[in-house]
Amino acid sequence: MYKDFSAEVSGTIALKRAIRKRKKLTPEQTRLLIGRLRIGDLNKIFGRRYGGGRENYMFPEDDSGHEDLIILLQHYLRSNPHKMPRIIKLRAPWADADRANHLLEHVAAYPRQWKAQTLGRELRLTAAEWRLLDLRTIAPADMTVEERKQDRKLRARLRKRHKRRAHGMKSRAEFLAANDISRTKPWLASGMSRATWYRQQAKVKGGQPPGRDRSVHHKEILKAVDTPVSPSQPPVPEGIDERKILAAATSAPEVSLTEVYLSALRPIAGSLTANDRPVKDDNWTLLGEIACDVLAAIAA
Repeated sequence: MYKDFSAEVSGTIALKRAIRKRKKLTPEQTRLLIGRLRIGDLNKIFGRRYGGGRENYMFPEDDSGHEDLIILLQHYLRSNPHKMPRIIKLRAPWADADRANHLLEHVAAYPRQWKAQTLGRELRLTAAEWRLLDLRTIAPADMTVEERKQDRKLRARLRKRHKRRAHGMKSRAEFLAANDISRTKPWLASGMSRATWYRQQAKVKGGQPPGRDRSVHHKEILKAVDTPVSPSQPPVPEGIDERKILAAATSAPEVSLTEVYLSALRPIAGSLTANDRPVKDDNWTLLGEIACDVLAAIAA
């Protein structure tokens, strides 16, 4: 019975590492994981039936305790065999060394792989106990596969609903109660269309009706001009009619922007002198300075 468990230990370490790093499990690691979960479910059942909880329960020295101990050891044999002697001492302290060796030899000679439904019938597991302990790898004896499937779906819906309520999300009934405009249709009572009612509501609230295109109106978009503009292009100086500049640039795109500025400034050039050069500030760049110099020369 004594054997080298180094392979099982290394497999357990690899399984823990894969779970911690959230890697895809191999078939062998999947088998070990299901075996660990099955042992956890068995500890839940035996802890409730024999008292003491899943950590401190002990099997009685009778036929029922002996059979349940063998079932537990059969699962340890497939997932964590090096712990079997310690499990006998922990769960069956009434078993002496000879009896413990006999149990280990019996489990090794007659190993068994239990299916969920078969194990549930052997343990006489009821649906109430299955739901109470939240078991995952053992099926209740009084439920069919379809009933278990529907029960899992129902519990999943309830769990997700509770999670949504915990995050402050409203139920469907509460949402419809707070947003019943589509059902009440207040625009019919006002004798107007739905779009007109929403536009009036938007004006009252100072916003825009739902679904309205918030882009600039086509009448507000100026005609594009394919004239390259320098990054240091100055803004239009004060006293210049911007509409004339835009009109000139639109009608004659081949004319440079300096010429457009000069044509717009020419009507007021007669009142300028060489000493009327504006004070330089952030709004004047090199192009503006050149335009003022030229206008001053024209006025002189």
